[in-house]
Amino acid sequence: MLPTLNKTMLLSFHDVSVENFERLTPIIKELEEFTGKAFALLIIPDTSNASKIQIEKFINQLKVWEAASYELLLHGYTHQISAANKKSWKARFSHYLTNGEAEFSALPAKESAEKLKKSIEAWRNLGLKSPKVFVPPAWYGSTALKKQVLSLNMTYESRFFIKSNSFKFFSFPISFAGLPVLFSKLIFSFSMLLIRSPIRNIRIALHPSDFPLFRSSIWNLIGHSKKRRAFKSYLDWYKDNTF
Repeated sequence: MLPTLNKTMLLSFHDVSVENFERLTPIIKELEEFTGKAFALLIIPDTSNASKIQIEKFINQLKVWEAASYELLLHGYTHQISAANKKSWKARFSHYLTNGEAEFSALPAKESAEKLKKSIEAWRNLGLKSPKVFVPPAWYGSTALKKQVLSLNMTYESRFFIKSNSFKFFSFPISFAGLPVLFSKLIFSFSMLLIRSPIRNIRIALHPSDFPLFRSSIWNLIGHSKKRRAFKSYLDWYKDNTF
């Protein structure tokens, strides 16, 4: 079955940071060779715990990815929950569900704005172009955060929607982060069904923890997707109106 414009797929790799980029670089390259095109990399910009040499290596690798047409997306600040998050039951619950990674969950508007500002400053310190897309860690955000991101003319990605000042559409995410090995076959079988489903926009969101544990299953899933869906980038969403 040939891909059609009304059934699309977006591939993204989450949680790329100064701490893990060297391990992830060959995996990302292998994915590019398999898919036939570059894809989205979600970058954690905080480098406060890294050495000067490590930061320089990270910056150089980001430049390589940019030159190779990877889309670099801003993915929070540290990707870790802070004391300001733990003031409500909602935040404590998301902390439990995500192992402390829901950085923007239930943050009051002031703290959210401050953390967003820090994330952009850290991004600029990496020598990157102004971010076009912001994805809150673990997709936990708030109404305040979404409005703050849109006010900076960035696109905001939540768990099920992608929104800018000019468009908004539903996009179903396939993610295996925190997936118990016991249920992996069931989850991957369900993911295969989603690829064949009439849902127009699906994204495969990969994480460092997926490799090498689920590598072969992920390759099968992407191969399945290539036969049934048109691979799109975030930039494509600005160029056409097929969504």
